[in-house]
Amino acid sequence: MATFGLRPHEVFHLDTRGLKQGGYVLKVLEETKTGYREVHPLAFPDVSISVQRLLSQ
Repeated sequence: MATFGLRPHEVFHLDTRGLKQGGYVLKVLEETKTGYREVHPLAFPDVSISVQRLLSQ
């Protein structure tokens, strides 16, 4: 959550296809309180790589 600056409720409303394809952008879906937005990892590339590995399992 902290790596991408996500709000707690947004964790359950994500489009993670970009990460699964090797990118670094998460998309928060429109159905959240704050609406659609694209979020990028804060300056922690190693954590982003770890997130990709978790999603690929």
